[in-house]
Amino acid sequence: MTTESASQAQRTIDAQEFQAQCLALIDKVVETGEPITIVKDGRPVSRLVPCSVDAPKRNGPPFPSPLGRYKGLIKIAEDFDIVEGSALDDDWEEQMMKSWDELH
Repeated sequence: MTTESASQAQRTIDAQEFQAQCLALIDKVVETGEPITIVKDGRPVSRLVPCSVDAPKRNGPPFPSPLGRYKGLIKIAEDFDIVEGSALDDDWEEQMMKSWDELH
């Protein structure tokens, strides 16, 4: 049973009726922008509302990235000894094995 009253600015609909007319009601909400409250046993249980076209769109992952989380908090000591050679060197694997052999 669908009801609308002058004092109530939004439309209500019984859950069984909503189930039968779901797609048409979605189209109506999109068209009019007016929400519909779905009731079950006389109690409101859900609302069908239009999505905001102006909703902010997030670029990137749906969760905060851990990259950069500690920026400015971690400092490298001035006396930190960097091992000669870089992972970008052609012989980095050989250098790593040499270092490993020296340690063990």
